[in-house]
Amino acid sequence: MADLPHNLPPMTPESRPSFQMVKIINRNTFPIFDRFDGVPFVFKPNESLSIPPDAAQHFFGWPGEPDLIRLYIAKRHGWNTPDDQKRDETGKMRWEKWVDAIELIPVHFDLVQRDANAPIPADAGDPEAELMSESSDLPMPMANDADTSTTKVGVRKREVGARKPPRRIDP
Repeated sequence: MADLPHNLPPMTPESRPSFQMVKIINRNTFPIFDRFDGVPFVFKPNESLSIPPDAAQHFFGWPGEPDLIRLYIAKRHGWNTPDDQKRDETGKMRWEKWVDAIELIPVHFDLVQRDANAPIPADAGDPEAELMSESSDLPMPMANDADTSTTKVGVRKREVGARKPPRRIDP
């Protein structure tokens, strides 16, 4: 293991390790579906969801100028059709109402060091945490108690008369 440099600046509250997420609140009456890096995201109406900044940039063009973000969202989600661009009695286009109903709120988290030997505090009133506590009188599991004679891990049964699938041969 390489030696760490000894001339590091002292840790201050401003230089504390942290990370950022972006809280998205969809105030529309419909959910918004999208994907980032192969992961599906669903922004349900009136529910907040915190996502990584990379995903927020991909979905909503965040961070950026508010006008550019609005245009990016409309284009990204296909809200730039002729019907979406028609103005209503208030003079707003339909896509503008949908975009204005999406809130993007940056959220910062500080990483705080804890004592490695200290137990992680459980939530008060959590029944699972109470079962896992050291004070519970649960019996210790014993290896000899398990009956593995009927277990067939990794064995798949084919239906009677089912044909074996053809082998895949790559060129």
